Amino acid sequence: MEFVSKGAREKNEYNPFGYPIALEYLDIPVSILYKTNHLVFGGGPFAGLPLKGRYETFEQPIEYGINAQVGYELPIGASVNVNYSYGFSKIGNRYLGISLGYTF
Repeated sequence: MEFVSKGAREKNEYNPFGYPIALEYLDIPVSILYKTNHLVFGGGPFAGLPLKGRYETFEQPIEYGINAQVGYELPIGASVNVNYSYGFSKIGNRYLGISLGYTF
């Protein structure tokens, strides 16, 4: 599970620069990962449950889409991962993230 803060701009005929949209989600990815030595990569679908935020025109929707990730695990159990998510919902968020972890 990942806590993700996402944002966008909603453009219309009155404001071509757009109104800011700030949303927070709890993303739940279901990824298939492949590991070779210390390199890990994979991807799969995700669902994002809305926690809080502001979306001017609509109620904040559940986010869904696909994600991909690549990472490196150190022999001591620490890891660093880079992931990219592409949302298919009405808002269509996309983001690039970096995470640190430790495997027990």
